[in-house]
Amino acid sequence: MAVARGVPVAGDGHDGRRSRSRNTPFVVDSSRTRTLAAASFVCFSMAPMTVGPDEIAPVAARQFATGELLAVSRFGAGNINDTYLARFSGCSLVVQRINGRVFPDPRKIAHNMVVVGKCIDAAASGDEFVYPRLLPDRSGQPLWVDAEGSCWRASVFVESAVTFAVVRDPSHAGEVGRVIGRFHRLTAGADAGALHDTLPGYRDCPGHLSRYDSAVAAGTQVGRTRMKAEGVGVMMRFVEARRDRAAVLEDARSSGRCRMRVMHGDPKADNVLIESRSGRGVGLIDFDTVKPGLWAYDFGDACRSVCNAAGEDAPAGGVVFDMARFHAFAGAYLSEILPAMPGSERPFLAPSVWLQTFELGVRFLGDYLAGDIYFRVSDGDRNRRRAMTQFDLCRDIEKRMAQIEEAMGEEAAACACMAGDAVGGRQ
Repeated sequence: MAVARGVPVAGDGHDGRRSRSRNTPFVVDSSRTRTLAAASFVCFSMAPMTVGPDEIAPVAARQFATGELLAVSRFGAGNINDTYLARFSGCSLVVQRINGRVFPDPRKIAHNMVVVGKCIDAAASGDEFVYPRLLPDRSGQPLWVDAEGSCWRASVFVESAVTFAVVRDPSHAGEVGRVIGRFHRLTAGADAGALHDTLPGYRDCPGHLSRYDSAVAAGTQVGRTRMKAEGVGVMMRFVEARRDRAAVLEDARSSGRCRMRVMHGDPKADNVLIESRSGRGVGLIDFDTVKPGLWAYDFGDACRSVCNAAGEDAPAGGVVFDMARFHAFAGAYLSEILPAMPGSERPFLAPSVWLQTFELGVRFLGDYLAGDIYFRVSDGDRNRRRAMTQFDLCRDIEKRMAQIEEAMGEEAAACACMAGDAVGGRQ
């Protein structure tokens, strides 16, 4: 499998997925696309589009490849960006329109991807790790801007790797942990200060609580109505009873106990590439949220995804934190990163599991009360349901915290023992 060059660039944790795609083809109108292409100019706009992305997608695809364009299809089930699979006579591309409301300056994303990619290349030294590389457009730029002011990007679509929205078993959990640990190890020497903060406040639980408070206090008609919906009052009381625990990682950062690192930002299971034939984890996609941050944020968010076998849209009461998957994930993660992680940072890994689950629940609930302005939802009740799922998972994690702490100690000890055996074998 060629390293790095064949990876779809996914923008929000669900785009560019071969295993979970939903393709909706439409007709390519050559005369219309030529007119749109001729009208393109460079600016970044967050205004409503007068031409839909489905019309512009064939134009965008042609900026990144030559040959006959055979078909363009909606691809994946992304929450943020518009993603398409473009089939050319000689290749297939994943093409995306970046959501300017969420990412107002996509150039910062492109900059971070280049910086982190160079760091991975320098550190890998033959260690295969697949990550997204942007294709240049006809003018040699990593982004193409359409007449509406929206930025588009593309990468080569790879047939040999898949992603999964839900982890299948402990072995799969271990592969996810190994990939995320390897990403942290390969970027451990990078200067996080050289990266842009592409999404300020994205990993900041106190900040998310503040935005949730604003949604509650706004008193909009939508918010007042939704506060009466089933389970919302219970969730709001749940948040109030636990808000004093929200700053544990930000306090560790400000005190210097946790260093600012290269953080992936969205390391859930469906951003980890699994080789179809071998089942090995071979890489990581979706670099939109790669930015300065804490490794513990990535660890906790990954565990939230990996150890919930029912998924984010599970019905209320249907989620359990799977300890077998946690053991597998934590052991594989630590085997990659333990030598590079200072002892002062390790105690914050276990608390991050609860914190990142709580944070996502707060985000879902806040967006529900605000009228679904951030997450793309299939219906007006989805954010409420997803918040309930995360808070149910929080409750189960709280019951298992002693087990989680014990598991971390066991896996760290096992990794240290294996490292010692390896050193002894070389002497």
